[in-house]
Amino acid sequence: FLAPQAPHPAKPLNGLMPHPLAPRIPSLSTHPLPRPSPSRTRRMRMQLSPSDFPAPPAANEGLCTVAVRNYWDGMNRRDVEFALNQFADDIVFQDMMFQEPLKDKKELRAHFETCLEGFPEGLLFVIDDISNDSGDGKCGAFWHCETPEGKAFPFSRGLSYYACNGEGKLTFAREIPEPSTKTGGSGLALARFGSFMMQFVPESITFPKL
Repeated sequence: FLAPQAPHPAKPLNGLMPHPLAPRIPSLSTHPLPRPSPSRTRRMRMQLSPSDFPAPPAANEGLCTVAVRNYWDGMNRRDVEFALNQFADDIVFQDMMFQEPLKDKKELRAHFETCLEGFPEGLLFVIDDISNDSGDGKCGAFWHCETPEGKAFPFSRGLSYYACNGEGKLTFAREIPEPSTKTGGSGLALARFGSFMMQFVPESITFPKL
């Protein structure tokens, strides 16, 4: 038979004794709160504070990911030369708002300058998330635009895919901005109609795959 052990006497708090049935709260000194991972901290900062863009690249980020960050950084600073320097001379740049791709840096420069002229003053591109180039020279990202006050700009979300060469210069880009018109069910009906009409298209007429 073991005699019951007496509980540890409670310590007074500010001169007052706690109620004997009050729950014990663990001390932060003995039970510290978990720290968020650095990658999650960077992502939260990028989402909540555009002024911190771009977040410092992680030590293991590949060439393509770093080039994309630099490209968007140059666009945010309205530094077309710096943005263009992230691209190879033989770049193929597909902005899906336009019919034809841009196939050299001269065309790309004119495109960037036209875009920046049309953007509101102070508008920022914010990367919501970006995949890490694991060594294959490819990465993807999704993003949106914000005002300097951190307010999301309407119809500014988008998805992008990039590829780079061994020197870290982007050789391919496809950017898909959010459409301002949401077709919804009518768009699906149009797709079904297009699928039906494809049987009447001559084989000599082809459409691009890339």
